[in-house]
Amino acid sequence: MVLNIRNSGNVLIMSIEGEIDLYSSIELKAKLTGFKKNENVLIDMKEVNFIDSSGLSALISSIAALNKTGGRLKLFHLSKSVKTVFKATNLNHFFQIFDDEATALESFSQPS
Repeated sequence: MVLNIRNSGNVLIMSIEGEIDLYSSIELKAKLTGFKKNENVLIDMKEVNFIDSSGLSALISSIAALNKTGGRLKLFHLSKSVKTVFKATNLNHFFQIFDDEATALESFSQPS
């Protein structure tokens, strides 16, 4: 798994490449829970070709941690295989998921 982080205004955009599995989910969770208070995080999952239950768990615990500190976490560009996992687990109703970066970024200006 490769993580790249950049800023766009008041939003951190994290691009993930590769698989989010038992081993890489530890790194992902550490990175996501290490952000500051009131941090808004947008995750680009276009290049994620696999996610397992530990990867889903890392995302769920990270969104909870960010919400507690006033931050928000949203996802966009889910690959077809990852989108299937989110639908099968009904997590597509738990996370705010967008098709493109512009729409996802715009959503941060809306009240949660």
